[in-house]
Amino acid sequence: MAVAGGGPALRFSETLLSDYALACDAIMRVLRGIPRHRMTNFTPCPAWNVRELIHHVIDVNELYGDTVAGRTHQDQQWVDDAFLTAAFAHSVERTALAFISDHVVEPCFFTPFGALSIAATVQHCTNDMLVHAWDLARATGQPTDLAPDVADECLRVLHLLKYLVPRDTGVYGPERPAPADACPTDRLAAFLGRHV
Repeated sequence: MAVAGGGPALRFSETLLSDYALACDAIMRVLRGIPRHRMTNFTPCPAWNVRELIHHVIDVNELYGDTVAGRTHQDQQWVDDAFLTAAFAHSVERTALAFISDHVVEPCFFTPFGALSIAATVQHCTNDMLVHAWDLARATGQPTDLAPDVADECLRVLHLLKYLVPRDTGVYGPERPAPADACPTDRLAAFLGRHV
């Protein structure tokens, strides 16, 4: 299968890996700020409440890592609320190691919109982690100005590489307007279909 997309190539780099780590750090900060009584709050993702979205983020993060490493992915087991932050941290560690493995074969990640290179896979995972950090912060009343430099870079790349925003597959909604004074992460969320 051909690698998805055309136009400017996305190059694998330390910056990509650093941005992934910073997006995951943003989720970790939000997770630590979620009290138990907010686990059933609605989120900007209609299919999931806070608890379900956290499980989704852990599962998707592990899916990226397993796929890149050539492992068979098993759906994430239900985790007690008290251990969700630790479970997410473990998923980040596994996935980060997979991204720098010497055994990555390209194209390495197959999606409904095509096969992605390792660089595009890391970028796609970073986009996903950061926008879900925003979703969780928004749902639990926390600040949404998360990893602003990473959000700016995600927006820059997504405007160049439209194939990473497959709006016709249902993965992302239509772009929404953002206030003129919106922070970068709010603008990223709006670009990916969230109401800001």
